Amino acid sequence: MKTSIQTAADALQNALSNPAYKVIALTGKWGTGKTHLWQTLSPKSKDILEISAFGVKSVEDIKIKLFQDSVKLINGKTKDFAASAISVLEAIPKKFLGLSISDAALTLLPQMVKGKTIVIDDIERKNKSLEISEILGLINECAGKYGAKFLLILNTDSMEDKQLWQGLHEKIIDKEIALNPSPEDSFKIAADGLNTPLIAIAKEVFAEHKIKNIRIIKKTLQALVEIMPKQNSLPESLYRAYIPTVIFLGICYFRGFSNGLTLDYLANHIFMQPQESENEEWNVMINKFSIRANKFSELAIDYFRLGVTGHEDMALFFKPLKENVQRAEFQNRLEAFTTELYWNLEQTESHVQSFLQSLRKDIYRLDAGQIVRLFDDLQLHGYSKEAESSLSAWLKEAEGDADAYKKLEYVYRERVPKRLWELKAKLNPPKENILSLKDAVQNYLLKSQLTQKEINTLSSSTFLEYEATLMSLTTAELKDFFELHFRLGEKRESYWRSAQENFIVACKNISTTAPDTRLGKILYRELKLRKI
Repeated sequence: MKTSIQTAADALQNALSNPAYKVIALTGKWGTGKTHLWQTLSPKSKDILEISAFGVKSVEDIKIKLFQDSVKLINGKTKDFAASAISVLEAIPKKFLGLSISDAALTLLPQMVKGKTIVIDDIERKNKSLEISEILGLINECAGKYGAKFLLILNTDSMEDKQLWQGLHEKIIDKEIALNPSPEDSFKIAADGLNTPLIAIAKEVFAEHKIKNIRIIKKTLQALVEIMPKQNSLPESLYRAYIPTVIFLGICYFRGFSNGLTLDYLANHIFMQPQESENEEWNVMINKFSIRANKFSELAIDYFRLGVTGHEDMALFFKPLKENVQRAEFQNRLEAFTTELYWNLEQTESHVQSFLQSLRKDIYRLDAGQIVRLFDDLQLHGYSKEAESSLSAWLKEAEGDADAYKKLEYVYRERVPKRLWELKAKLNPPKENILSLKDAVQNYLLKSQLTQKEINTLSSSTFLEYEATLMSLTTAELKDFFELHFRLGEKRESYWRSAQENFIVACKNISTTAPDTRLGKILYRELKLRKI
């Protein structure tokens, strides 16, 4: 099936070869590939003159451009002579010679354009001083008198006087070919020459937003390649999560959305900055796309605004995300293998060995419980040799790991292979940082639960530790510390009862040995109120 661009190309080729069509218009919105389409068809021929109307102020300027382009197409001595003539004409004032380059262009116009195909691009970008009617008058003259054929390439949406264009169009244009490419066609042209794994995902996103402007697609792709080049090792799931954000920001920056959504408005919206005025349509669009106010969005926005990419910051942003994805993928592989091992009717020895071989380089990513389960599962299904080999690989890594004890801390003798238990027996537990009594209690006050380390601290506490802790408390800490021990001392947990007993002894000692101190008086009062 032909693409929309191929269909337009065929139509343009047929129109150019049809002598009945003297004036052909190739129209389409800005950036949709009109010039590119012509260039794919344009033969290198002395019978074709190509000029741009960008910035021209008069019909005389157009004639000069035609004259200059015709000089480029002639060869040998004629070309040298023409070039010299132009140079002389431009250098010598007209009042001395009586002739200028514009005069030469006017004089030679019939010879220049006779039987030629003349391509005029960017008509809508002419200078305001040049009327459309003047251009079309020149076209009518050359086509009618000198047999020239014209191809006008223009964006009619940008014409200032559309009513005048419509009237002249009906009188002069013999054939109009409107180029309206699909997003897929436009993307294919814009992405030509780019070889990166990002392209396939980007294509889907541009199609989703129905972006047909080739220039905007190309510029946004260039931005994507600038922002993401050092992230080529990311898992595909992260590409799919963050490439759409870059593309959305790029379309906003290059004003590619038909409703005019801008990058500045988007940035202010997602980072909750004040706006001059709210645009509900834009807000709905932004919320629907769900761009997050995170470091990635901030860095991508900075790129479009400043042209600078913070690659180190980008790498830091992606590092934990990449690790999480890789961890999840690893776990999924392991679970899938276990399911296959138990239930797949077509499971073979080669399948098992292939998986274990691929697992070998990542074997130490298994925790102690996982390597034990893998060992048991392999043994259960008759793969004793493979089970021992996998365990050996894991133990080899553990022997070179200074923190191996942490992996084996909750391994119990009756549930693991003998060699694993023997390794744990050889390892020395790491020295545990001592948690102070004050820190243990403060931690509980903050989160209303205790870790094993905090329970151990309370269980092993003495009245002397409580005395020292009470004397170290600030005014802000004392009340909560005191009330906590009476409120929780009635709990069944032995460590709280033990802690309360030591706490009370410490309070009595301080109130007795230091009765004149402010702390001694407070503790005496509180004990008396509680009849202790």
